[in-house]
Amino acid sequence: TYEFARELDTDYAMFSVYVPSVGGELFETLEREGKLNLENVYGADYITVYSERAPLVEMSAVPAAELMSLMEEFTRGFYLRPGYILKRLRSLTSSGEFRRVLWGVALIFSHRFKTLFKARRKSKNGNSWTY
Repeated sequence: TYEFARELDTDYAMFSVYVPSVGGELFETLEREGKLNLENVYGADYITVYSERAPLVEMSAVPAAELMSLMEEFTRGFYLRPGYILKRLRSLTSSGEFRRVLWGVALIFSHRFKTLFKARRKSKNGNSWTY
């Protein structure tokens, strides 16, 4: 999906992790099997890079934490390509559009900075930081 999104060279792409919908058949099955972390239920159908949510369930051979990491990596990789950045800068025709682009960049990076800050705080070991 990531390579396909890059190949299409669209203006926007959204990478997300699916979450079973509350009340849906998959949700009910996973709940019955005791595979859901019900403390993390929040009613969304997917988790995006902007989310502060924890995965609800392990649904594939790829651990949910790794899926979350891939989602962030793919989002940054899609939007931080030099060609994409130049294309977007050339297409900005109004101050409103420029503000929307800056808002999107801020959302993507604010989540990443929060994640890094939390990781640094949790893994502080003496005077050095580990990741």
